[in-house]
Amino acid sequence: MRHMNRRTKDWLKVGGAVALVAVALPALAIVALLGRGLLVAAALGGMVACLVAFAASPGFRSWLAAWTEPEISHSGLKLATAAAYHPFHSWARIEGREATLGADDLVESALGPVDEVDLPEVGERVRQGEPFARLRHGARAVALAAPVSGTVIATNSSLEAAPGLVNRSPFADGWLARVRSDALPAERGILIRGEAARAWFRREVDRLIARLVPAEPSPVMADGGALVGDLYRQIDDTRWQRLAEEFFGAGRGRR
Repeated sequence: MRHMNRRTKDWLKVGGAVALVAVALPALAIVALLGRGLLVAAALGGMVACLVAFAASPGFRSWLAAWTEPEISHSGLKLATAAAYHPFHSWARIEGREATLGADDLVESALGPVDEVDLPEVGERVRQGEPFARLRHGARAVALAAPVSGTVIATNSSLEAAPGLVNRSPFADGWLARVRSDALPAERGILIRGEAARAWFRREVDRLIARLVPAEPSPVMADGGALVGDLYRQIDDTRWQRLAEEFFGAGRGRR
């Protein structure tokens, strides 16, 4: 029954796409005859091509779904697709001259349940690549590199009473600070976004798991993929220091 439902859905998608093509083609012809311009005709032609690809190609549908979903998951860890990432695993969601900053899922998975958050002061100036906030779990801590430079205009006061929000909702309720910056155009080149961020995150997760495999096998999910939600349990103090330096830039300075 499930197989039949999927097949029915696929046929409905194809039928809908064909119907849209049937409507779009006469519209394209009419626009061309009326001399509305090549740009409009080209736009309609592109729409028709996309509809045909959507109807005919499962790969195209998968690609489109990947680009429209708000988060992707790799080995149990999530990545917000709308954010831009610093190589040391902090993120920035940029809107005009302002940016919301936070830590990605790899940070909190490697560190463990966050029990204390040290945030910058409102009005403080932070600089790209330098520590702007600190997350703690017991005796371990991560000094997060600022993904962009700017003046702090707000911090997440909810983290004082509920620091675990960083673990539960790293890209939403667990945000750390907001900054206003005049340096964003010059600093965008350091940030990783889009398809490059997806590929980079997968490599980083796999690389971190590989650092632990020789000493202790990684737990796996039912489908055979590595499950790293409790990754911190596999990291002893010695390895923690090495991994914190390699992945999160520990030792760059103190706030």
